[in-house]
Amino acid sequence: MKHLDSREEFMCDEDFANFRSLILNNHKSTKFYRSASAIKNTYGRATIVRKLMKQLSIKTIIDFSNVEYRCMSDEFGFALTQRMREILKEDGAYIIQCDAGKKRTGFVCMVLEMLSGTNYDDIVNDYLESYKNNNGIDYIKNPDFIKEVEQQKIKKIIHYIRNTNEDPRTINLVEAAKEYLLRFGMSQEEIQMLQKKLS
Repeated sequence: MKHLDSREEFMCDEDFANFRSLILNNHKSTKFYRSASAIKNTYGRATIVRKLMKQLSIKTIIDFSNVEYRCMSDEFGFALTQRMREILKEDGAYIIQCDAGKKRTGFVCMVLEMLSGTNYDDIVNDYLESYKNNNGIDYIKNPDFIKEVEQQKIKKIIHYIRNTNEDPRTINLVEAAKEYLLRFGMSQEEIQMLQKKLS
């Protein structure tokens, strides 16, 4: 799959940087954001990401660029909960990043969106946005590709988080995210504190 790495191929800086608010409790957050890396310039986006962060006074980066484990692994789960504790220690706005802001960032944001009470359709749409911003995928022209991403990536991630093969539309996504975080070492109190930050 091609990766678009020229600013001229995008309508705005935000799309080029894969930079946007998380959808928390079905609303665009004004405290939690996601993007390509401001630290590693693997895809040539770091300068623009830093500019956008400065405009929004975002100082806390929750960085997954050096986490090399597969998202659906115990090692990644423990790395994720360790970084969630960074959120609990800091106030202000936060940005979650990996290299392109797509796979690892997408997984982490899915956990947070689920924990906040975001509905399944909004979670799907947010995850798919990275394919538009990184790969130029047009949803209208590529409906089969979108269905494949939903089936092969999004649903599989939720099945892993929930530790079940149930239809994601029928499960309690908040409880699924809580169980995932508990599984990898967060306490009930820490999870409640994180939920409060997300609200």
